[in-house]
Amino acid sequence: MLGSLLSLVVMASEPSQEISSSAVDVYGDWEIVGYRALGISAMSSEEAQQWVGGKASYSDSMATFTDESCDSPSYHWSSVTTEQFFRSFRVSPEALGIKATSIGIVKVLCQGEDWLVPGNILIEKNQDTFFTLWDGIFFELERHRSAMKFGFRLEVCQSINLIIT
Repeated sequence: MLGSLLSLVVMASEPSQEISSSAVDVYGDWEIVGYRALGISAMSSEEAQQWVGGKASYSDSMATFTDESCDSPSYHWSSVTTEQFFRSFRVSPEALGIKATSIGIVKVLCQGEDWLVPGNILIEKNQDTFFTLWDGIFFELERHRSAMKFGFRLEVCQSINLIIT
């Protein structure tokens, strides 16, 4: 809950605009690949570790984060300076490996209302890596780029030169 309250504070203090998938590319499938506990949190390291491997997906018609889903999402983007980021999250962007001086933040709404679940705030590290904050833990999300075909990952099929007609 601490994560969602901090997230709402940063979003309330910054002007935002509704985005399309071309503005900030959050659309797609994501996987929780790690986490960072950088301050006070309501979750233990053991609990946070259990989230690793969890899935998220964002599109114009559906947003899901682990077991939570929204069938009418909208996405609002804002940009904050490193100072604004620190004031809102009480950590420096550098602690998350974010080197940019302007950090993109996407707030996910559900049916036009605050979506008070994990994955509701996405902090951009780069186009394929975002963080989301929940219960004081920054969970790292990595874009899942492999396509599945016939139960095999496409990369595997290409690497062994398997041709399926």
